[in-house]
Amino acid sequence: MTGKTIEYVKQNVSERSFFSSRKRPYAGACLQWEHSAEELSALVRGLSFGERYRNPLCVPKVYLINIIGIVKTLEVLSVSTHKQAGILVDIAQNFWIVTTGTTDIRIEFIQLTGEDLRADFLADMLCISVGDSLPIINNSDLEDLTQEHEELAPYESFWVNRLESFRPLNFKFDTLYHDLDCIFEIYYNWNLYIDIENVTSEERLVNILGAFAVYLALVNDVQYFYLDCATELPKHEVIDYSIFFSASVPFEFNIDFNCSALDLYSSISVERSILNKFKTFHKDIICRYPQLRSTESLYSKYICNVRISIIDFINSEVKPAVSQLYEKNNASLTMQIDPVKGAFRWISNSSHIENADLKRMADHIISLDRLLLSNPNLPLKSLLSQCGTLGII
Repeated sequence: MTGKTIEYVKQNVSERSFFSSRKRPYAGACLQWEHSAEELSALVRGLSFGERYRNPLCVPKVYLINIIGIVKTLEVLSVSTHKQAGILVDIAQNFWIVTTGTTDIRIEFIQLTGEDLRADFLADMLCISVGDSLPIINNSDLEDLTQEHEELAPYESFWVNRLESFRPLNFKFDTLYHDLDCIFEIYYNWNLYIDIENVTSEERLVNILGAFAVYLALVNDVQYFYLDCATELPKHEVIDYSIFFSASVPFEFNIDFNCSALDLYSSISVERSILNKFKTFHKDIICRYPQLRSTESLYSKYICNVRISIIDFINSEVKPAVSQLYEKNNASLTMQIDPVKGAFRWISNSSHIENADLKRMADHIISLDRLLLSNPNLPLKSLLSQCGTLGII
């Protein structure tokens, strides 16, 4: 200005350089009871984009320690029944009444898929009653939560596209049965079978995933599919981030039988890099994008009965704690891979599958792993012509 010159810079609208596209509502739009009823009402109204429009920010939520409740509507009442904020003063079929920093508010809830959620069922599920204090997150934890939401913001469009096209591979188990009274998980022995020199842990991981993918492709007669893959969420001393962010993501496999095992390994390595970059997604993404809500039974569809779990301590000098090796999930069968050991084992949820079937599957995957490694430059089609003699299919 002193030199009487002005430098003009064109705004980069695509990157939102004039206003950061990664900004998100404070605390992931969790209601903070000590605020005034009017402030909370403004937050809920400000994040209501309409049923037919995408919401690129967040949905208003109630933090309930083990889960979150998604707020459908919030009504400011004219009475104040308690001096302390965050007291649950009434539970009805369709709403809760909660105290705030000023007057009481009336809240209704919805599910991730957009359907109404009965407020009395939610209270019963959480074992909370009238007069109970609802959880309050302290300021430092709120800052951490805000930061985690904003760090994932740049990756949202990727996950919207992937979830929209996601089709899980639900493996057909011949002996699958459901025993609702049997909900424990069985951890089977590690399959240690190959001692290869000059091979990194990452390479062994990719080898095992390749053999598993080829096995599933052969048995299910598919070439393109996704498997549920556990992802490591940030750890926090107070907040369980798994209630805000998905603890598993879709892992893409594309088995081209005209390509070689090396090509397959390369594609799996690329997919690993992609998932490491894009990390995970906000769970509320499903109810914020109409194309995801309208996708046939997306939330129930995003439950794959076969899962991959990777003990990702390849570059760590610290051995994993026992609790990190045994993490619960909803899959009927999990292949857990330890890249350092170069081995895998089965985790069977609810004892769904016979031991003999698990042994047979492991033997087939081991045979395939050895077969692919024996001549990785040959097309898979040529290699797999030996499957009949190996008894794999």
